[in-house]
Parts: sequence; structure tokens; C-alpha cells
Amino acid sequence: MNLDRIIAVRNNKTVYRDGDRCVKVFIGPYPQSAIYREAMNRSIFLEAGLRVPKIFEVTEIEGKPAIVSEYIRGKTLERLMRETPEQSGALLTLFVRLQREIHAKSAPAFFRLKSVLLEGLSEHDLPEPYRARLYAEAERLPDGDRICHGDFNPTNVIVTPEGKSYILDCPCAMAGIPAFDAAITYQNFLWKTPGLAAQYLTLLCGTDDAMRASVLQLSTLAAALLYVRTKNLEQRGQLRARILSEMDAQAD
Repeated sequence: MNLDRIIAVRNNKTVYRDGDRCVKVFIGPYPQSAIYREAMNRSIFLEAGLRVPKIFEVTEIEGKPAIVSEYIRGKTLERLMRETPEQSGALLTLFVRLQREIHAKSAPAFFRLKSVLLEGLSEHDLPEPYRARLYAEAERLPDGDRICHGDFNPTNVIVTPEGKSYILDCPCAMAGIPAFDAAITYQNFLWKTPGLAAQYLTLLCGTDDAMRASVLQLSTLAAALLYVRTKNLEQRGQLRARILSEMDAQAD
């Protein structure tokens, strides 16, 4: 196995290309269960008819756990948006179409998004009474049975030179309600590319005012989930400030 060509470096992992294979090597303490869960999630996406890179094996490389999968040649939507800003509307439309395709599938074997959220809220360091209010809101969430990517953003879609689009990185995938998954995406846009957040919401919801209201209503809970999950200190600070500000506004 040739691991000379690095194609991505992320938190606790490095991704290499080895011919027609992609090798994701996990660095540092990383729960083995989380690695197998990521591989299982990808398999569930494939079985649901969603286009994701195929998994070949979960293995060890020089004592480090790794996932070996199909290498997809192309560019991420995030890169295409940067390189061709005049095409951002069409690219965002493609992004929304893919998210709708994900949400159209059921997910009987996934962890429940609601359960993951409740567990995270019970452990995070937001002050009272904010934490208690968020926990009460989370308990009222419907369970839902739709596939939710959990981190759907333009870096997690790759488009090949032939125009085929593939969904990437689904370790956070869960079963839940589409509006909550959309709220996570909306919060990601607010963090990374705030100029696209409103456009994303308009494309996703169209004239469905109830869907728009639901996404916006759930956005504070989505921010709380991202706050629990992220290790980016700058993002944590911004999310914390946004959560407290939004909850103060709701209380007025």
C-alpha cells in the first residue's frame, strides 16, 4: 500500500490516495466502535441507493486503524463554489437536491438523532437554565426514521468530471427528522459561508412555510449539537454565544 500522496488532513485523521483507493488513517486515541460505525453508515447509505464511495475494508496500517474505500476523482462542491462563484446558485441547487434524496430514505439500523442529542446535552457545559431548556426541547422532538447525514455541507459532496455527485463522510449519520438535519446544515452555513445560509433555506423550503419555520425553530438545538461535537475552539465560542443569544431572545 502506497501512502505517499496526502489528499486531506482533518481532526485526528489523514486521508491518502493509493491508486484507485482512498485510505483514511485515524490518528491518536480513536474509539474502534466509531470507526466501524462510520463504515457501517456508509454501507447503509449504499444499500439505500445513495451514491457514496464503496468501502473495501476496515484495517490497521502501522498500528493505526484505517478505512479503505473507493477513490472518487473530482472536486468538492465547496471548492467548485470558490472557483466558480457565478455557478454557486446551480451548485447549491444540486446540494439541496442531494439532501432531499438522503431524507427520502428510511434508516432502521441507525442510532436515533434524538438519543444522541439528549446524551450530548446531558454532558455539555452550557449554563443553567439554558441546558435544561434545551434538554426539554430535545425531549419533545419526534423520533423520526429518515436518514440524516448529520454534517451535510458542501465539503461533503464531490462532483466528478463526468458530472456524477457522491456523498462523503457520514460518521455522524443518524435516524431522525429532516428538519433537524436541515437545521444542522443551516448552522454550518452560518458558520462557514453566512452569505449562503438564507439562499440554502429558500431553495430547501421553497413555498413550504411550515418547513422553513420548523428549520428555524430547531436551529438553536442544532447549534447545541454542533457545540457538543466540534473540537474547533473558535466555532465553539461562536456557537455558544449564538445559543445563549437566541435563547435570550426567545425568552423575551
